[in-house]
Amino acid sequence: MRMKSLQLIRIAMVGAVTVVLASCGGLNTMLKNAPQVTYSCTPNPLEMHADSVQVTIKGQYPPKFFNKKAVMEVTPVLKYEGGEKAFAVQKLQGEAVEANATIIAYEAGGTFSYTSKILYTDELAKSDLVIKSKASVKDKAIDLPEYKIGTGVIATAKLVHNEVQTIKAVDQFKRRIPESREAALLFLVNQSKVRKEEAKKSEIKALSSYLDSVNKSTNLELVGVELSAYASPDGPENINTKLSEDRGTAADKFYKETFKKNEEALKAALTTKATSEDWEGFKTLMQASDLEDKELILRVLDMNSDPVVREKEIKNIAKAYKKIAKEILPQLRRSRFNLNVDKVGKSDSLLLAVGQIDTVQMDIEEYIKAASLTEDATIQEKILNNAVKYYPQEWRSYNNLGYAQITLNKLDEALTNFQKADELSGGQKMTKCNIGAVYQLKGDQAKAVEFYELAVGAGKEVNFNMGAIKIKEGKYQEAVDNFGTTPCFNAALAKLLNGDTSGALNTITAVDTPNDPLSFYLKAIIGARTANNDLLFTNLKTAVSKDATLAAKAKKDMEFAKYFEDTTFKSIVQ
Repeated sequence: MRMKSLQLIRIAMVGAVTVVLASCGGLNTMLKNAPQVTYSCTPNPLEMHADSVQVTIKGQYPPKFFNKKAVMEVTPVLKYEGGEKAFAVQKLQGEAVEANATIIAYEAGGTFSYTSKILYTDELAKSDLVIKSKASVKDKAIDLPEYKIGTGVIATAKLVHNEVQTIKAVDQFKRRIPESREAALLFLVNQSKVRKEEAKKSEIKALSSYLDSVNKSTNLELVGVELSAYASPDGPENINTKLSEDRGTAADKFYKETFKKNEEALKAALTTKATSEDWEGFKTLMQASDLEDKELILRVLDMNSDPVVREKEIKNIAKAYKKIAKEILPQLRRSRFNLNVDKVGKSDSLLLAVGQIDTVQMDIEEYIKAASLTEDATIQEKILNNAVKYYPQEWRSYNNLGYAQITLNKLDEALTNFQKADELSGGQKMTKCNIGAVYQLKGDQAKAVEFYELAVGAGKEVNFNMGAIKIKEGKYQEAVDNFGTTPCFNAALAKLLNGDTSGALNTITAVDTPNDPLSFYLKAIIGARTANNDLLFTNLKTAVSKDATLAAKAKKDMEFAKYFEDTTFKSIVQ
């Protein structure tokens, strides 16, 4: 009995071992045939777009490889010095497995393709993409050999400059503001003599007083005097022509005699014009009058251009003509002085000097003009702080103050001032563009876009700023469209990332930034992509000479992978 029990136990053990070996044998077969499996990745090298690295993996399994009861996990992994980052796991299963993974047939074999992405970090630039896979049957599992299928990550999109353009409000400052003063001498009918009472009347005295003030002023300049002499539109035209000329001569003599001691008056150009029959003056006075037949007389003027006909028709309106002769015509027998004076504003040097004095108040236009006269943002800030102090309700002062503070990297202060400008401006789009620019510099891309959308139409600056954001979003064609023909580093970068190496080179060549090492580095990348060794090595050498840290970057930059063993390349980056 005991012998029979032992025999049964042996039989059971053999059966168990057989089952185990059978199951292990399935995994061992997969392990043995693992070299027949092929994997590929697209792109290779991998590329960073937006903030991520995306890869498409394809796997090919040969016939009679995949055990019908096996489950397999395939994991693409980027391995770098000091660590690794895994993409999402792709699950596969044999035909006999009841699950929802991709099925690989035993007899025919099969394929899979999937896409996954991970967040990019700088250490991934120099890395290897490997496939890690694990196969299992029930509770037994085995790791299959790793397969290297890719090398490194190109992260050229990360070169994007975080630079913005803001919009400055313009001043309405005028260096010369024209002024004028008038006075008239009236004459008796058919006479051209200047009467004493006319020479002494108040408007002539006021003109004399004004000329004295111009003569003494440091910011008033008499630029010319216009003398216009007239005859009223009654009587023969030939007599009126001579009369208006004589009145002009008399007025000219009066002016020179009266103001002979005034330097400004004498040196100013004096022009004389005689009008034989002042119909325009007549019409103006008639329109302003309250004469009973005013509209009828005005119709006569409109319907007839012949002065003789006009005069005849108006005289036919007997009742009205008496009042015209008494109230209108005497005012047209005159010589009129018109003084043209320029109020001359402060010089540029004076504006800059006074604008920085916080105890002296200038005109608001002078402050805004003064700040525009210097590239020194510290001085701009000082001037515009004074403008804000004296004109707290003027939105342009806050806007331009924020403009200066962005240059000084005072982002919080700039944001506060742009927001104040936006509050006071009554819907100015430029302030919204500027607010968006601060958020962009602070790294809040979503908030920046929110304000740029409100600022559409404010100017090319909105598009410029959106161009950089589109690069960061990986939308390169949109970035190219936003930059348009503007030559700048980011525009060249967008074209390169969009596949236009020729356009990228033309744009970066047009950019005058001799102190930007990344401009030369970008040219070197273009050289590598186009196999132009001279373009590559010349510009990489310049870039490294301007920024030594770029040597270490180039060593790991997969843009230069084909040149890693090149002696010239090594001599530049060592």
